[in-house]
Amino acid sequence: MNKLLTEEEAARRLGISIDEVKKLVDSGKLPAYKIAGQYLRFKEEEVERLIKKPHRSAAERIKEFIYFYDFYIIAFIIILLILYLIFRR
Repeated sequence: MNKLLTEEEAARRLGISIDEVKKLVDSGKLPAYKIAGQYLRFKEEEVERLIKKPHRSAAERIKEFIYFYDFYIIAFIIILLILYLIFRR
């Protein structure tokens, strides 16, 4: 019988946060199964497949970086804009 992993176990194996695991599920890169309609579980083989996934191109890595950190990138740009507006002469 295949072992199902919890969100925490999948995140630990992948070396990412639980939020990033949920983003992988939302993007369709990691299939998930709902138990009792609310608890996400993952097949161990699917998590291992992501770990052993061949190297991605630089464009794919940049795209994933932007996807996972878009909030921080936008916040950083807004802060820079505000600082520019404050300190311009």
